[in-house]
Amino acid sequence: MTVIEKTSDPTRVHSPRYGSVAWGLPVFFIGALLTTGQMYTPIPLFTTLQERWDAGPAAMAWILSAFAFGYAVGMLLSGPGANRYGFRTLSSVGMVVAGVVTLLIGFAPSYASVLVLRIIQGLVVGTFSPSVMTYIGRAFPPRHRPLGTSTVTTGFFATVVLSQMASQYLVHHWGPLSVWIVSAAGFFALALALRAVMVPDDPQPGASLWKSVAELSQVFRHARLIPLFALVAFAMAAGVAVFAGIEATGAVTDPGELLTLRSVALPFLVAVPFIVLALKRFSLASQMVGSLAVGAAALAVIGLTDPDPLVIGLAVAVYIACTGISTPAVLQTAMRIAPEFGASASSALMFSNYVGATLGPILVTALYGFGLSGIAWVLVGLVALAIAFAAWHLTTSRAEAAPA
Repeated sequence: MTVIEKTSDPTRVHSPRYGSVAWGLPVFFIGALLTTGQMYTPIPLFTTLQERWDAGPAAMAWILSAFAFGYAVGMLLSGPGANRYGFRTLSSVGMVVAGVVTLLIGFAPSYASVLVLRIIQGLVVGTFSPSVMTYIGRAFPPRHRPLGTSTVTTGFFATVVLSQMASQYLVHHWGPLSVWIVSAAGFFALALALRAVMVPDDPQPGASLWKSVAELSQVFRHARLIPLFALVAFAMAAGVAVFAGIEATGAVTDPGELLTLRSVALPFLVAVPFIVLALKRFSLASQMVGSLAVGAAALAVIGLTDPDPLVIGLAVAVYIACTGISTPAVLQTAMRIAPEFGASASSALMFSNYVGATLGPILVTALYGFGLSGIAWVLVGLVALAIAFAAWHLTTSRAEAAPA
């Protein structure tokens, strides 16, 4: 399933090899749904798990944070690991281990063991995203790289809704254990598919993992990147917290209403790539600030109204769509600011994104007593901070561009 570019130079040993877009892209999209979806699949299980372990809503939120923490660290470290061992090897082995750990979660005997396993699950699942996104940038023909990147990014956002819908369906028809069994089977199948569609690795035996990790410290100290790290962290924290808050506060409990709430976001997510194309005439900074401002307004609607499932669903859908617009703008901005760091800057942004995902459920544990409306107003404040960081970035950029 690979295409080898021919060369007339007989002394050239390694010809560049392009992977199949037709085979690779569906696998990468489904992989994006499955891997990032593990963040959200436990949400429909909250009630069942609370009864099983006699735990409160705060304990359930930590199940999300444990995965998000492991996922953030896994994403941060997988870039250097892929350079050393190869993208296909790292991602496929990671998915096999993820399948085993996910199966163990389903049979975990205690709440504490689930937390540990969720951290490990996040670590190994985190090998997928940086490996695949960098692979697209290297092994897809140049004309297909924008399509590959946008398709996988859409999968990351679409799974916020689709993973919860799938989990809710499985819980209702087959019981809570089926969520973990089906997810584990998905990881095993994904590992085989990645081995089949990705070109053979060309690892760098002499590459130093420590040197690559050390480079990350420079990325995190880059003055113009710091506000972008904060921006994505606060925006992601609000996105995860609003879903966790809906479940933890019991604002919507009827299964049919919950399904409506989750499914209403799908048309908005489908529209995101087209909206991004339409906004290309605006600067990246304008896209960041504008989309986040609309997202903050959507969360304010939740704070102002009664917990009507349709209204909540529409407001959440608008917010998720807005983050789907702002996040690619942030990534493109980072690549323009610090091209010398390449994949390290991208890994650092992904790490910051899921640090925010870790903090979102923790916020809910502290605030769920105030109800969904109170949580929503705090999240509006978080997004306002994200907008402030976007403005800081814009001010810093203008100051550096000004003539001395």
